[in-house]
Amino acid sequence: MEKQPLSKFDRYIKNSVKESVLEDYKNNSVIRGLIQLVPYGALVDNMITISYNNILIDRSKIFYSELNSGSIILTPEVIESEDFLHAYFSTYKAALYTRQRNKIRFFARLLRSGLIEQSIVNINEYEDYLKILDELSY
Repeated sequence: MEKQPLSKFDRYIKNSVKESVLEDYKNNSVIRGLIQLVPYGALVDNMITISYNNILIDRSKIFYSELNSGSIILTPEVIESEDFLHAYFSTYKAALYTRQRNKIRFFARLLRSGLIEQSIVNINEYEDYLKILDELSY
């Protein structure tokens, strides 16, 4: 998987605009519609949305790359387990909403080790580890 660098505009957005503002903007159709009424507003709307999506894609690539670096065996029973699905989606969401690339890798390692060591069987303990990791800074 070839990693493409973020564009200059994407890097500017990533480094200067709070991600919560970008997410709120992306999910607010009224504001987006009003901005599109302004001259060149549609262009600005498109650039902001694309930049935000590129940031999430970049983080996803880091997460899945790290997750794939170990030996995980996903059986149909594991994939269909509610505890596994909860752990997976909670971990993935936490990874997407952190800026620190090394922390994203730690989230992937937590999920991978949970699968290898069968600690996802105790989902409450896994959630505790996830919350601790989420609160730590790199």
